[in-house]
Amino acid sequence: MPAEPATVTTQAARSGAVRRVLWITLALNLCVAVGKLGAGLVTNTLSMVADGYHSLLDGASNVVGLVALSFAHQPPDEDHQYGHRKFEVVASIAISAMLLVAAIEIVTSAWERFRGTGGLAFYSPFSLAVMIITMVVNFGVSRYEARRGRELRSMFLLADSRHTATDMWSSASVIVALLALRAGQSWFDPVAALVIGGIILHAGYTILRWSLGVLADRAYIDAREIHAIAMEFPDVRSTRRVRTRGFSDSVFVDLTVRLNPSLTLKQAHDLCDRLEDRLKESFPAIADIVVHPEPDDSAGFDRGRPSE
Repeated sequence: MPAEPATVTTQAARSGAVRRVLWITLALNLCVAVGKLGAGLVTNTLSMVADGYHSLLDGASNVVGLVALSFAHQPPDEDHQYGHRKFEVVASIAISAMLLVAAIEIVTSAWERFRGTGGLAFYSPFSLAVMIITMVVNFGVSRYEARRGRELRSMFLLADSRHTATDMWSSASVIVALLALRAGQSWFDPVAALVIGGIILHAGYTILRWSLGVLADRAYIDAREIHAIAMEFPDVRSTRRVRTRGFSDSVFVDLTVRLNPSLTLKQAHDLCDRLEDRLKESFPAIADIVVHPEPDDSAGFDRGRPSE
């Protein structure tokens, strides 16, 4: 069913705002990645190179997001009547896959350094300055992206902000490794690289688990809360099959309500309309509700909890 013009305008504005955030973070992430990779390769600092790849993946995830969101924020159509938001989830899964690949590459390189098959790193004040500057930039980018993600209710921006935030922890590990190199403790460089690999792996797992929850239609609203609101209406005797799915900012709800059998068809219809309005008032994230009324002819009924 085609969306209303106002809805189209709102979605288009939101999509444009999300893309602007991604373009800004892409430019900053690429600058950070170039700085880390350049200094790391010159000084043969494995932990710094690993962190540079981590930042490069931040930029790659921005590109994936820009491509995916061009589809994700299209309005509902005849073939996609619930919208195209799951393209955003696919993009998040792509980020987690890239993180996994990067983690494997970093761990492999660190193992080679432990075995003595890699070159030796050396300390440079320039490298330390680069890491401090990029750490400050990463902190600002992550805070900015998270704030805009909450304002725009964008699942992808929030996922990407967590991804970017992991750069601060990995950058801190690199700074410790650089200080260790200055003290002549070169063994700490591959150790720091392993720490960064673990951080990247954990970030990828978190994003993947979150994304799969959406694809598997994880419930977003507690069925007991919906049941409690339905029970505020005296003619509602019980509820069953209360189900929710979707996204944190766009939840789809369906439920069955058993009603007083003496109600006329119009009275039952009007009650369901009032229930929908009451639920949307309580949960602004609800995008659509389907309420199925049934007459309740049972002698007794339980108003305490929803039934299956």
